Amino acid sequence: MQGDYIAEFSYVRERNKETMSETIADWLREERKKSHLTQLELAAISEIGLSQIGAIERGEGNPTMSTMIALSTAMKASHEKIIRLMFPHLFEADEFKNIG
Repeated sequence: MQGDYIAEFSYVRERNKETMSETIADWLREERKKSHLTQLELAAISEIGLSQIGAIERGEGNPTMSTMIALSTAMKASHEKIIRLMFPHLFEADEFKNIG
């Protein structure tokens, strides 16, 4: 019984990770295009590697917060949006519902 719970938890965690990676990938690709930047231009401005940007946009990367802040800064995009995408559980708590 406990093994079933652990297996289910692992599946949910992996599925959430896939969904978050896809969400971040979509956000990055859309913001980059809105900024009229190629991946190469974004890499040069943000000082994040071109291969890393490509991996993130394909949903294969596991970017750190500092990477995402650097990318959003380079695109002049909202830091709040990427924080909400990366840490949605923080904004579901009652004490954060009235922020932003």
